[in-house]
Amino acid sequence: MNKILSIFLSAKQDNSIIFLIQYSITCCRMCYSRGSQSVNKQLIYHRPAKVACLRVSGPYCTSVPTAWGAMRSWALDRKLYAKVKRAFGMSLDDPSMTDERDIRYIACLEFYPDAVGCRHSDRARAIFEKTIPGGVYATFAHEGDHVGIGKKFSQIRREWIAKAHLAIDIERPFLEIYNTAGRKTDSANYSATLAVPVMTPDCRPIELNEKQREDVA
Repeated sequence: MNKILSIFLSAKQDNSIIFLIQYSITCCRMCYSRGSQSVNKQLIYHRPAKVACLRVSGPYCTSVPTAWGAMRSWALDRKLYAKVKRAFGMSLDDPSMTDERDIRYIACLEFYPDAVGCRHSDRARAIFEKTIPGGVYATFAHEGDHVGIGKKFSQIRREWIAKAHLAIDIERPFLEIYNTAGRKTDSANYSATLAVPVMTPDCRPIELNEKQREDVA
């Protein structure tokens, strides 16, 4: 640090400033590289997923069960429930910073490719189509209710990201991934994989090896 400071204070040419900037970026990348070995086991590449969605506003304690109840009813009526591959939840707003009436939650269903007559939208029931963007996500197991999910996401954002030498990709959503076809997504207690979109500290996409570039199980 003293060496960097002395370079900065004695800089008389633009080249010295450029060197300082390049040196800082290199240090940042080295820091990410050292930390990546311990976090790679929690990173996974998630392919883009085409899903049917329903958005509900209000406090999560009521919007989450309402959204999943409506999605389940829609899938059953369309005879698509057995063709659900995975369910995704998106909590779009921080309750501590958003009025209760404006808090948004989106429930999403992904279907197997062989789902006959599958439609990802239904205007009459406010179902719309969306593609969840692909990319690298940090994953965490969760057991419990949705209040616990919010607390865990907050903890990841405040503590884990910095310790892992990563940054959050604000262009992609935080995801709750339910691998049981959404059968318990409106329950008080359920199992889910929490996925946080991440990138390198200098805002570059993270490169994973072939083994890691697998879809979320």
